[in-house]
Amino acid sequence: MWGTLQAKNLLFDGAYETGKLKTKMKRFSQSLKENVRQSTPGKSYTTALMKETFVEVLIEQDIDHYQTKFEADDTVAFIAQQLSCPVLSSDSDFFIYANVRTIPFGTINFKKRQQKSSKKVGEENSGKKLSTHVLEGKCITLQKMCEEEFHLSDYRLLPLTAVVIGNDQISNSVFSNFMSKKNADTGKGKHLRIDYLVKWFSKQKSYDAALETLLVTIQSSEREKMRKLIGDIVLSYMGAAGEDDVWIIVKSSNNLQKFLEEHIPEKVLIEEISQNEKHEVLHDGLCEKLEELNIQEKEDSNPEDDTENEEEDALDDDSECDSEHSCPIKLDVPSWFLESLYKCKFPTPVCKILYNRTIYLTPQVEVTNMPSS
Repeated sequence: MWGTLQAKNLLFDGAYETGKLKTKMKRFSQSLKENVRQSTPGKSYTTALMKETFVEVLIEQDIDHYQTKFEADDTVAFIAQQLSCPVLSSDSDFFIYANVRTIPFGTINFKKRQQKSSKKVGEENSGKKLSTHVLEGKCITLQKMCEEEFHLSDYRLLPLTAVVIGNDQISNSVFSNFMSKKNADTGKGKHLRIDYLVKWFSKQKSYDAALETLLVTIQSSEREKMRKLIGDIVLSYMGAAGEDDVWIIVKSSNNLQKFLEEHIPEKVLIEEISQNEKHEVLHDGLCEKLEELNIQEKEDSNPEDDTENEEEDALDDDSECDSEHSCPIKLDVPSWFLESLYKCKFPTPVCKILYNRTIYLTPQVEVTNMPSS
């Protein structure tokens, strides 16, 4: 893969985003359970030092790699938009970012295939056609999914669907009244809910009309806060939440500059892009709003929720992660430290300790009948 791709930029996650600690605790618990079942034949596991080893390989291969302060998805999408390059990932979240071409990792064949072009070379080689090498893969965009697959009138409706299904910031129980009124069978499984919601959104005239229909199903006192929160989340899928500082570091890379000089028009190289000039800061006040919404959500929760909802929110009541540390801490960090952080000079736990005051030690499978490494 490394030898095939001409220009590679890898981004690692940093600290946990607002509301992510609860999800992390759930995955941490699942990881422990998987380790207990480690004797199952055919099971594979990642080692505790996997990332550190991977970074060493990237350094040896002179492959550009960076780390964001928080979750990398928004910044990956933002940088992909600026460079007009695809995102290679196994994470389906990238499918619903606007103006981002996503190549699912499992669909690409890294063996080059020769393809003859219709263009012909100069007179000295008259009659010969140009030969290029291509990689076969599948490319997914939000625009094509909305227009060809789901027949949605507005690109924002697909991110809105993801919000209603539930994410780390808004639980699916917030719109339980909407789901129960529209279709009583949607509680049988997540895939049925997704299928129903996409069909319902395809019948809506506009994003605003769909949002208003959703908001009237929750308490009136919470509607404006929820409207703002949903707007921030959907806006992030439009490419408004990437970390500018990381982009500045990325585009200053010698490897990237060399590639851009050979393949991209000059104006892209000198253009200064600042999302702060186009969008307001998204996360100001999010912590306060989330805490209020979580309190209200617990008061309105239905004890007869379906089994899947119970599993998804199993840690809501007894987890200590939904405390004062569930929101990233705002710090005045020296620029030299941030630059080193962005360039992966510090391990990821440093970032999590700094911004979350929380760190989870990775469970490690131990084979007791083998000698110590």
